[in-house]
Amino acid sequence: MEPFEKKIQEYTENVQKNYIKESSILETIQSSEDAFIKQEDRLMTYAEFLYQQLRYIGKRWWILQGLVLAILLYLLNDSEGIYAQRTLGAGASLFVILVIPELWKNRRTSSMEIEGTSFYSLRQIYSARILLLGMADLLLLTLFYTAAIWTSQLSLGTFIINFVVPFNISCCICFRILCSRRAEMEYLAGIICLAWAAVWMMILGQDWIYEKIAVPVWAGLLICSFAYLVWCVRKAQKDCESIWEVNRSWN
Repeated sequence: MEPFEKKIQEYTENVQKNYIKESSILETIQSSEDAFIKQEDRLMTYAEFLYQQLRYIGKRWWILQGLVLAILLYLLNDSEGIYAQRTLGAGASLFVILVIPELWKNRRTSSMEIEGTSFYSLRQIYSARILLLGMADLLLLTLFYTAAIWTSQLSLGTFIINFVVPFNISCCICFRILCSRRAEMEYLAGIICLAWAAVWMMILGQDWIYEKIAVPVWAGLLICSFAYLVWCVRKAQKDCESIWEVNRSWN
């Protein structure tokens, strides 16, 4: 035995003999078990669960979303004519794209297996995140529309046609692709959203197309987009339990 190994062994034996008490160890273990059981017996309220999930959401994406809306508001005030209002569609798609990193975060970091073995199910976790992101986006859009009414007299109909409709369809794209088991689908979702924004701007850029679309058609498109969005969200929640399962396409 080497000299340093002998010294380590002697030091270990001395510590175990003179400084470590078995009764104290057992008492510590028992206290830890009692504390764990006490915490497990206490049911967390839904408000506490939402607050817990709120802490895990990256706030920088909300800041970037607010910056996008601020730029759109500046363009509405600085530019003249209906074409400035029609650029809202591109901003709506970009506004949705900024949510993608947060929704795909657990898949990107390969943490879905860990979340799948936690006390709360993946469906509950996804529901909480979607609810929090939706509440934050609703607040941001409410502030944006209020400011747009005050500064540029943006009408509700114009806001719905030029922003809400492309916003809903972009959300449908993201949630529909979220149900896929393939890895790195967030990039495809972003590309499709940008392509959709370009198509939407091309459509609204043609006055003869824009003017021929009647109000009932716009209303029907809005209702259909809302209905399909609800279906996509429900499907994402329903299929989230099976998304994290091992799939060869991830490798």
